[in-house]
Amino acid sequence: VSTQSTGLPGFSKTDQDKAGGVVRFTRGGKVMTFYYPKEDSKQPSRRAGHSATVLPLLNQFVLFGGEDEIEQLNDLHLFSLQTLTWKKTKGEGEAPSPRAYHTAVLYNEKIIVFFGGQVGGKSLNDVFYLNTGDSHFSWLKPQIKNEIASLIPDPRHGHSAVVDQHQMIIFGGRKDREEYYNDLFSFDLASFTWSKLSPKGTGPEPRAFHSMTLYSNNLYVFGGHSATSTFNDIFTFNLETSTWTKLWTHGALPSPRFSHAAFLLDETHMLIFGGCTHSTQFNDSYILNMSSRSWSTPDLQPADPKKPELRKVCKHSGISHNYKDFILSLIHISEPTRLRRISYAVFC
Repeated sequence: VSTQSTGLPGFSKTDQDKAGGVVRFTRGGKVMTFYYPKEDSKQPSRRAGHSATVLPLLNQFVLFGGEDEIEQLNDLHLFSLQTLTWKKTKGEGEAPSPRAYHTAVLYNEKIIVFFGGQVGGKSLNDVFYLNTGDSHFSWLKPQIKNEIASLIPDPRHGHSAVVDQHQMIIFGGRKDREEYYNDLFSFDLASFTWSKLSPKGTGPEPRAFHSMTLYSNNLYVFGGHSATSTFNDIFTFNLETSTWTKLWTHGALPSPRFSHAAFLLDETHMLIFGGCTHSTQFNDSYILNMSSRSWSTPDLQPADPKKPELRKVCKHSGISHNYKDFILSLIHISEPTRLRRISYAVFC
């Protein structure tokens, strides 16, 4: 997302010059405590638009790609959820080309499936698997079985993806710098075949940089932006009936935003954190009770009174794991003419 400004709105000069690091959140009841562990000299270079995927069997998460001030990237980094340290790694075989604003989802606890993204202003629609179950990571580019244009998603970035059983579901996104989408596709992760879904009901307007969370056989789509609007609406898509429903909620509704994080805190609550508009960045949090459809704001408290500030973040991604606490890593880029802020969040 670009903005023609002389600075990064909502960020102080000190914020813009920070390289970032890791922020760890711990949840206890209605209180969420955050603190900043010691920064690791081996952490990835500053970037935006990367992905982060938790590997529960290895107690780590994988960071892939993104872009820095010069170019798109396709490097791999591991973060240990035990030692809170980084390690650079690579996979054997043909790796994806450099890219940013792609999706990465976990399948069968050990395979990360990558789709789409953007490189050099052009959107992508290729699929790659990263097998993390062996002693060495290995890449695989699956051979798509049904290469029929109407069944395969157009190239896109800023879309969303989830895994439901043996299928990866793709929603929305943006092609190059032009078209926005509100379509749904399913990719069979075993047979390597695409299919386009034909939903019932009235779904979300075309959008990108929204969030999509899977809960109780429903996809929850929140926020995002189009060419003319920034959203704070929420829709559900029922996977059994293939039906869209606009969810009417009450309470402390988040303001319109995109590039926020959304993930499950437990079996009934979803957290929204941060995000931005084209002029403002956020460091606020909202919790949606998906049973009562009510929003509330958690009590965020610093563990270290000497570091009370929670940085504003945008273009971050959330990955749930074990419903205990989560880590939020902030990797900032300082460039006057581009709005680039990224973080990623995982439960551990």
